[in-house]
Amino acid sequence: MGVGWVSIFQRERLHQILGIPDNIQVIALLCIGYVSHFEATPELQTKGWRQRLPLDSLIMENQWNQPLSATEFRQMIVQTQQSAELIAHNTNKAVNESLLTTPKS
Repeated sequence: MGVGWVSIFQRERLHQILGIPDNIQVIALLCIGYVSHFEATPELQTKGWRQRLPLDSLIMENQWNQPLSATEFRQMIVQTQQSAELIAHNTNKAVNESLLTTPKS
């Protein structure tokens, strides 16, 4: 699966097609779908539009100019995933126990 960022479009036409209210400002469309391959270098970089920025310069914590390092960010993702898996496991265990236990037993 790949994601394409589209930010060049006719605003009025997009609002009309998708029924978007006038007070909503669309900055981009994310197109998600199957791709035949992934390029080694991002297209914007290949076309000379923009060089890839360091991840550490893009991730902030709580407010602007409070950087969160890519390492810290990855650790947060791992911790969140582990917490979600534990919650899912405990939820499934509780559901299974309630289904398999005879009331007042």
